[in-house]
Amino acid sequence: MIRKNFFLKKKYVISLLLFICLSWVIVDSPYHLVPVGCSLLIIYSYRKKTIGWKENLKNDGTVILSPVAGEVVEVSDFFHNEEAINYSKIRIIVRFSDYWGLHLPFSAEMEYLKGHRGQLLPRKDLETFDLSKIDDMTKTDLTLRSKYGVMTKLTFIHSRFGKSPKIWMKSGDRGRGAACFGYYPFGGSLIIYIPKPCDVLIIKGEQIVPGHTVLAVTKKVEED
Repeated sequence: MIRKNFFLKKKYVISLLLFICLSWVIVDSPYHLVPVGCSLLIIYSYRKKTIGWKENLKNDGTVILSPVAGEVVEVSDFFHNEEAINYSKIRIIVRFSDYWGLHLPFSAEMEYLKGHRGQLLPRKDLETFDLSKIDDMTKTDLTLRSKYGVMTKLTFIHSRFGKSPKIWMKSGDRGRGAACFGYYPFGGSLIIYIPKPCDVLIIKGEQIVPGHTVLAVTKKVEED
């Protein structure tokens, strides 16, 4: 489930390192620096960060950390008609140059994971497309359940020049907060739905860091 490698995709990195060695030996020309440089850039993109996590972090509900690196482009309220639940919606853009790793926003169990085929958006439209048409898009939906029973939904929207997220966890798997559970090649758009009541602690335009930036704090609902 959770991999303890230095890279998000080790076989790609090994293949590129072999390619660099061969091109350095075989090609007797300064032009060999071009593929070497490109290969080093790709290796850097597949790097994996080690993120600390304190299990003794206490609050009245659940602290939800950012699962990705990127920029917040929307913070708003959302009412799910079928579930009749109010959510706080956070839209995040993960750019090509951002770190690609996916990290659990809290200690959680994978409740649901499914990909959907549909329309692929141009990357320039990921920040502004109408979310009422999200069911027509190519996307990956997943739901994480915290130890408090809070269900947080994540939706990855795929772009034409990106790839679907590679997720190592399966339904029923559990992981600790900030553990790397996959990667998002070339980035894209991530929409996070956090059930209310919650306090959202980020704003539009903020740059976020996985495993460190606190997106929101959910509150326990007191039963009568």
